Amino acid sequence: MGAVGGVLSLADAFPDPCCKLYDLGVNGQLKEGRELQFQLMELNQKVSGKFGVAGVKAAMDFSGFYGGPPRSPLAPLTAEEKKRLSEDLKASGFLKEA
Repeated sequence: MGAVGGVLSLADAFPDPCCKLYDLGVNGQLKEGRELQFQLMELNQKVSGKFGVAGVKAAMDFSGFYGGPPRSPLAPLTAEEKKRLSEDLKASGFLKEA
C-alpha cells in the first residue's frame, strides 16, 4: 500500500496474520499482501474502529490472550457489544470457533 511501517493494535489479538502481511511485503508478494491488508483493514474497523481500546482488549481475550479490562476512565464492552464483536470476529475467519 506504499507505507514503510505501521502501528498495528490488531497485532495484539491477531499477531500471525499481521506478521504474514509483513512477510508478504518484504518478499515482494504485493498482490497477496494487498488482499490480506484489505481483510485486516476490515477486521480492524470491527475491533478498534468500532470499539476502541476496549475492543482490542476484548479481541485479545477472544483470541486466547489476556486483554483484560481497559484502564479508567475507559469502560469495558457491554455483554451485547462483546456478543457483536465475537460474531464479527468469527465471521471474519480470523477467529476460530472454540
